[in-house]
Amino acid sequence: MHAALMWTISDFPGYDNLSGWNTHTLHTCPSCNFETESKRLKFGRKNCFMGHCRFLPIDHKFRYNSAAFDNSVELRNAPFRLSGSAIIKQIDQIRKRPRDDSTSGARLEQWRRKSIFWDLSYWEYNSIRHCLDMMHIEKNVCDNILFTVLDEKNKTKDNLQARKDLQVMGIRRTLHPYPNSSKFPTACFKMKLQEKDKFLKVLKNVIVPDGYTSNISRCVDCRKRKISGLKSHDSHILMEHLLPIALRRSLPKEVTSVLIELSNYFRELSCKVLDIKHLEMMQ
Repeated sequence: MHAALMWTISDFPGYDNLSGWNTHTLHTCPSCNFETESKRLKFGRKNCFMGHCRFLPIDHKFRYNSAAFDNSVELRNAPFRLSGSAIIKQIDQIRKRPRDDSTSGARLEQWRRKSIFWDLSYWEYNSIRHCLDMMHIEKNVCDNILFTVLDEKNKTKDNLQARKDLQVMGIRRTLHPYPNSSKFPTACFKMKLQEKDKFLKVLKNVIVPDGYTSNISRCVDCRKRKISGLKSHDSHILMEHLLPIALRRSLPKEVTSVLIELSNYFRELSCKVLDIKHLEMMQ
Protein backbone atom coordinates (compact mmCIF):
# COMPACT_ATOMS: atom_id res chain seq x y z
CA MET A 1 0.00 0.00 0.00
CA HIS A 2 1.28 3.46 -0.91
CA ALA A 3 0.09 6.73 0.63
CA ALA A 4 0.69 10.28 -0.58
CA LEU A 5 0.59 13.37 1.60
CA MET A 6 -1.08 15.98 -0.60
CA TRP A 7 -1.02 18.95 1.78
CA THR A 8 -1.14 19.86 5.45
CA ILE A 9 -3.98 21.74 7.16
CA SER A 10 -3.23 23.81 10.26
CA ASP A 11 -3.74 27.16 11.94
CA PHE A 12 -1.14 29.88 11.40
CA PRO A 13 1.17 28.98 14.33
CA GLY A 14 1.06 25.40 13.12
CA TYR A 15 2.30 26.57 9.73
CA ASP A 16 5.56 27.53 11.47
CA ASN A 17 6.13 23.99 12.74
CA LEU A 18 5.16 22.24 9.52
CA SER A 19 6.89 24.44 6.93
CA GLY A 20 9.94 25.76 8.80
CA TRP A 21 8.97 29.37 7.97
CA ASN A 22 9.12 31.63 11.04
CA THR A 23 5.67 33.17 11.59
CA HIS A 24 6.72 35.29 14.59
CA THR A 25 8.79 37.98 12.87
CA LEU A 26 8.16 41.08 10.74
CA HIS A 27 8.26 38.80 7.67
CA THR A 28 5.60 36.44 8.97
CA CYS A 29 3.47 36.30 5.79
CA PRO A 30 4.41 33.20 3.75
CA SER A 31 2.73 34.53 0.58
CA CYS A 32 4.57 37.86 0.60
CA ASN A 33 7.77 36.11 1.71
CA PHE A 34 10.58 38.67 2.06
CA GLU A 35 8.39 41.34 0.42
CA THR A 36 6.17 41.51 3.51
CA GLU A 37 5.38 45.06 4.62
CA SER A 38 5.21 45.41 8.37
CA LYS A 39 5.79 47.78 11.24
CA ARG A 40 5.78 47.59 15.01
CA LEU A 41 2.87 49.43 16.63
CA LYS A 42 4.17 51.74 19.33
CA PHE A 43 1.17 51.62 21.67
CA GLY A 44 -0.47 48.34 20.65
CA ARG A 45 2.94 46.63 20.95
CA LYS A 46 2.15 44.26 18.10
CA ASN A 47 3.38 43.75 14.57
CA CYS A 48 1.14 45.42 12.00
CA PHE A 49 1.11 44.05 8.44
CA MET A 50 0.36 46.37 5.55
CA GLY A 51 0.24 46.18 1.77
CA HIS A 52 -2.77 43.86 1.56
CA CYS A 53 -4.36 45.99 -1.16
CA ARG A 54 -1.81 44.48 -3.57
CA PHE A 55 -3.98 41.37 -3.67
CA LEU A 56 -7.13 43.24 -4.75
CA PRO A 57 -8.21 43.70 -8.39
CA ILE A 58 -6.33 46.57 -10.01
CA ASP A 59 -9.50 48.70 -10.22
CA HIS A 60 -10.67 48.06 -6.64
CA LYS A 61 -11.64 51.22 -4.76
CA PHE A 62 -9.56 50.30 -1.70
CA ARG A 63 -6.35 50.61 -3.75
CA TYR A 64 -6.96 54.33 -4.13
CA ASN A 65 -8.38 55.03 -0.68
CA SER A 66 -5.12 56.26 0.81
CA ALA A 67 -6.75 58.06 3.75
CA ALA A 68 -8.26 54.86 5.12
CA PHE A 69 -5.10 52.77 5.06
CA ASP A 70 -1.50 54.03 5.07
CA ASN A 71 -1.62 57.36 3.20
CA SER A 72 -0.48 55.79 -0.07
CA VAL A 73 -2.12 54.66 -3.30
CA GLU A 74 -1.41 50.99 -4.02
CA LEU A 75 -0.55 50.35 -7.69
CA ARG A 76 1.63 47.27 -7.29
CA ASN A 77 0.66 43.77 -8.27
CA ALA A 78 0.46 40.96 -5.76
CA PRO A 79 3.81 39.33 -4.86
CA PHE A 80 4.84 36.55 -7.21
CA ARG A 81 3.92 33.12 -5.88
CA LEU A 82 7.11 31.15 -5.23
CA SER A 83 7.47 27.68 -6.69
CA GLY A 84 8.77 24.74 -4.69
CA SER A 85 12.11 25.00 -6.47
CA ALA A 86 12.47 28.67 -5.50
CA ILE A 87 11.68 27.89 -1.85
CA ILE A 88 14.27 25.10 -1.72
CA LYS A 89 16.81 27.49 -3.22
CA GLN A 90 16.07 30.04 -0.49
CA ILE A 91 16.43 27.43 2.24
CA ASP A 92 19.71 26.11 0.87
CA GLN A 93 21.18 29.60 0.45
CA ILE A 94 20.34 30.58 4.01
CA ARG A 95 21.66 27.33 5.49
CA LYS A 96 25.00 27.89 3.74
CA ARG A 97 25.45 31.42 5.10
CA PRO A 98 27.49 31.82 8.29
CA ARG A 99 25.54 32.86 11.35
CA ASP A 100 27.79 35.89 11.89
CA ASP A 101 26.91 37.28 8.44
CA SER A 102 25.28 40.59 9.39
CA THR A 103 24.23 41.28 5.79
CA SER A 104 21.79 38.37 5.79
CA GLY A 105 19.79 39.95 8.66
CA ALA A 106 16.15 38.90 8.68
CA ARG A 107 16.66 36.13 6.15
CA LEU A 108 18.58 34.06 8.70
CA GLU A 109 15.65 34.37 11.10
CA GLN A 110 12.98 33.31 8.62
CA TRP A 111 13.80 29.73 7.70
CA ARG A 112 14.25 27.89 10.98
CA ARG A 113 14.97 24.57 9.34
CA LYS A 114 14.37 22.49 6.24
CA SER A 115 11.07 20.70 6.78
CA ILE A 116 11.06 16.92 6.62
CA PHE A 117 8.33 17.12 3.98
CA TRP A 118 10.96 18.15 1.42
CA ASP A 119 12.31 14.61 1.63
CA LEU A 120 9.21 13.55 -0.30
CA SER A 121 10.20 13.40 -3.96
CA TYR A 122 7.01 15.09 -5.14
CA TRP A 123 6.71 17.80 -2.45
CA GLU A 124 8.65 20.33 -4.52
CA TYR A 125 6.11 20.02 -7.34
CA ASN A 126 2.92 20.23 -5.29
CA SER A 127 0.88 23.27 -6.27
CA ILE A 128 -0.42 23.44 -2.68
CA ARG A 129 1.79 22.31 0.20
CA HIS A 130 0.15 23.91 3.21
CA CYS A 131 -3.43 25.03 3.82
CA LEU A 132 -4.55 27.34 6.60
CA ASP A 133 -7.62 26.14 8.46
CA MET A 134 -10.41 28.53 7.50
CA MET A 135 -12.39 27.66 10.63
CA HIS A 136 -9.66 29.14 12.83
CA ILE A 137 -9.39 32.26 10.69
CA GLU A 138 -13.13 32.84 10.40
CA LYS A 139 -13.65 32.39 14.13
CA ASN A 140 -10.93 34.93 14.96
CA VAL A 141 -12.29 37.44 12.44
CA CYS A 142 -15.90 36.88 13.50
CA ASP A 143 -15.09 37.23 17.22
CA ASN A 144 -13.14 40.44 16.66
CA ILE A 145 -15.96 41.95 14.59
CA LEU A 146 -18.61 41.06 17.17
CA PHE A 147 -16.57 42.26 20.15
CA THR A 148 -15.78 45.53 18.37
CA VAL A 149 -19.23 46.48 17.07
CA LEU A 150 -20.80 45.47 20.41
CA ASP A 151 -17.99 47.36 22.21
CA GLU A 152 -17.28 44.61 24.74
CA LYS A 153 -14.90 45.84 27.41
CA ASN A 154 -11.38 44.35 27.29
CA LYS A 155 -12.26 42.46 24.09
CA THR A 156 -12.93 45.20 21.56
CA LYS A 157 -10.12 46.06 19.15
CA ASP A 158 -11.16 49.72 19.24
CA ASN A 159 -9.33 50.95 22.32
CA LEU A 160 -7.13 53.88 23.37
CA GLN A 161 -3.94 52.13 22.25
CA ALA A 162 -5.39 51.54 18.77
CA ARG A 163 -6.48 55.17 18.48
CA LYS A 164 -3.01 56.39 19.49
CA ASP A 165 -1.43 54.16 16.85
CA LEU A 166 -3.73 55.69 14.23
CA GLN A 167 -2.50 59.09 15.36
CA VAL A 168 1.15 58.06 15.04
CA MET A 169 0.49 56.66 11.56
CA GLY A 170 -1.26 59.89 10.56
CA ILE A 171 -4.45 58.26 9.27
CA ARG A 172 -8.16 58.54 10.11
CA ARG A 173 -7.86 61.85 11.92
CA THR A 174 -11.51 61.82 13.00
CA LEU A 175 -10.73 58.84 15.25
CA HIS A 176 -7.70 60.31 17.00
CA PRO A 177 -7.98 60.63 20.80
CA TYR A 178 -8.71 63.99 22.32
CA PRO A 179 -5.59 66.02 23.32
CA ASN A 180 -4.35 65.33 26.86
CA SER A 181 -7.20 62.90 27.49
CA SER A 182 -7.84 59.18 27.67
CA LYS A 183 -11.13 59.61 25.80
CA PHE A 184 -11.67 59.42 22.04
CA PRO A 185 -14.51 60.04 19.55
CA THR A 186 -17.15 57.37 19.05
CA ALA A 187 -16.58 55.42 15.84
CA CYS A 188 -19.33 54.84 13.28
CA PHE A 189 -18.96 51.06 13.70
CA LYS A 190 -19.84 51.13 17.40
CA MET A 191 -23.47 50.15 17.98
CA LYS A 192 -25.77 52.14 20.19
CA LEU A 193 -28.00 50.35 22.70
CA GLN A 194 -31.02 50.25 20.38
CA GLU A 195 -28.87 48.99 17.51
CA LYS A 196 -27.45 46.24 19.70
CA ASP A 197 -30.97 45.16 20.62
CA LYS A 198 -31.98 44.92 16.95
CA PHE A 199 -28.85 43.02 16.00
CA LEU A 200 -29.04 40.53 18.86
CA LYS A 201 -32.78 40.02 18.39
CA VAL A 202 -32.18 38.84 14.81
CA LEU A 203 -29.57 36.30 15.95
CA LYS A 204 -31.70 35.25 18.91
CA ASN A 205 -34.66 34.42 16.68
CA VAL A 206 -32.80 32.89 13.75
CA ILE A 207 -34.03 29.43 12.72
CA VAL A 208 -31.82 27.16 10.61
CA PRO A 209 -32.14 23.53 9.39
CA ASP A 210 -31.06 20.71 11.70
CA GLY A 211 -27.31 20.17 11.59
CA TYR A 212 -26.65 23.50 9.90
CA THR A 213 -25.29 25.06 13.12
CA SER A 214 -25.65 24.54 16.83
CA ASN A 215 -28.32 26.54 18.64
CA ILE A 216 -26.88 30.05 18.16
CA SER A 217 -29.71 31.59 20.19
CA ARG A 218 -28.18 30.04 23.31
CA CYS A 219 -25.04 32.10 22.74
CA VAL A 220 -26.98 35.38 22.61
CA ASP A 221 -27.72 37.23 25.83
CA CYS A 222 -30.11 40.07 24.97
CA ARG A 223 -30.27 41.30 28.57
CA LYS A 224 -26.51 41.78 28.90
CA ARG A 225 -26.20 42.56 25.17
CA LYS A 226 -23.44 39.99 24.67
CA ILE A 227 -22.56 37.00 22.50
CA SER A 228 -20.45 34.20 23.96
CA GLY A 229 -19.74 30.51 23.54
CA LEU A 230 -19.73 30.42 19.75
CA LYS A 231 -18.11 27.33 18.28
CA SER A 232 -15.88 27.44 15.21
CA HIS A 233 -18.61 26.18 12.89
CA ASP A 234 -21.08 28.71 14.33
CA SER A 235 -18.62 31.51 13.53
CA HIS A 236 -18.20 30.05 10.05
CA ILE A 237 -21.95 30.23 9.37
CA LEU A 238 -22.26 33.67 11.00
CA MET A 239 -19.37 35.09 9.02
CA GLU A 240 -20.51 33.81 5.63
CA HIS A 241 -24.31 33.91 5.86
CA LEU A 242 -25.93 35.47 8.92
CA LEU A 243 -23.93 38.61 9.68
CA PRO A 244 -24.79 40.38 6.39
CA ILE A 245 -28.49 39.98 7.27
CA ALA A 246 -28.28 40.80 10.99
CA LEU A 247 -26.14 43.92 10.54
CA ARG A 248 -28.24 45.70 7.92
CA ARG A 249 -30.47 47.61 10.36
CA SER A 250 -27.86 48.07 13.09
CA LEU A 251 -24.99 49.94 11.46
CA PRO A 252 -24.56 52.71 8.87
CA LYS A 253 -24.41 51.71 5.22
CA GLU A 254 -20.73 52.61 4.89
CA VAL A 255 -19.95 50.05 7.61
CA THR A 256 -22.33 47.28 6.59
CA SER A 257 -21.19 47.44 2.95
CA VAL A 258 -17.62 46.66 3.99
CA LEU A 259 -18.65 43.84 6.33
CA ILE A 260 -20.96 42.36 3.69
CA GLU A 261 -18.10 42.41 1.18
CA LEU A 262 -15.90 40.67 3.75
CA SER A 263 -18.56 38.00 4.25
CA ASN A 264 -18.83 37.51 0.50
CA TYR A 265 -15.06 37.15 0.31
CA PHE A 266 -15.03 34.32 2.87
CA ARG A 267 -17.94 32.61 1.14
CA GLU A 268 -16.23 32.77 -2.26
CA LEU A 269 -12.95 31.65 -0.71
CA SER A 270 -14.61 28.57 0.75
CA CYS A 271 -15.87 27.59 -2.70
CA LYS A 272 -12.47 28.18 -4.30
CA VAL A 273 -10.67 26.11 -1.68
CA LEU A 274 -13.02 23.20 -2.31
CA ASP A 275 -12.51 23.50 -6.08
CA ILE A 276 -8.71 23.61 -5.78
CA LYS A 277 -8.60 20.59 -3.47
CA HIS A 278 -10.87 18.67 -5.83
CA LEU A 279 -8.58 19.41 -8.79
CA GLU A 280 -5.52 18.42 -6.78
CA MET A 281 -7.11 15.11 -5.87
CA MET A 282 -8.03 14.46 -9.50
CA GLN A 283 -4.36 14.92 -10.48
